[in-house]
Amino acid sequence: MTTTLDTGISNARNVNRYLFGSGTIGQLTTLLSERRKKKEKQVVYLVDEYFETNSSALGMLSPESNDQLIYISTRDEPTTQSIDQLTETITGSSGKEICAVVGIGGGITLDTAKAVSNLLTNGG
Repeated sequence: MTTTLDTGISNARNVNRYLFGSGTIGQLTTLLSERRKKKEKQVVYLVDEYFETNSSALGMLSPESNDQLIYISTRDEPTTQSIDQLTETITGSSGKEICAVVGIGGGITLDTAKAVSNLLTNGG
């Protein structure tokens, strides 16, 4: 027997663009400038903790001063609680409108970025 969970959400907007492969970080500036139309908007970068000590691998990544750069621990899979806490941290830290969430790394980091993006877009 299965049970359907009634969340009250009938229309969810998901991630609308993925970039991957060599040189894609260099494409971010152009892509993000389209979304930043106002100075008050910010980008949230969720980056695998590996890059905290290996930042040269990020090369052309150039966050602006009002952006948030958060390193994601990859020791454990994300939980509902960890995603909720991260989302609260992001929304509470600056009060600025978020125009994009950028995930850089592997599975755990990208899963985290997608989950946070969905909560920021759809609520939850």
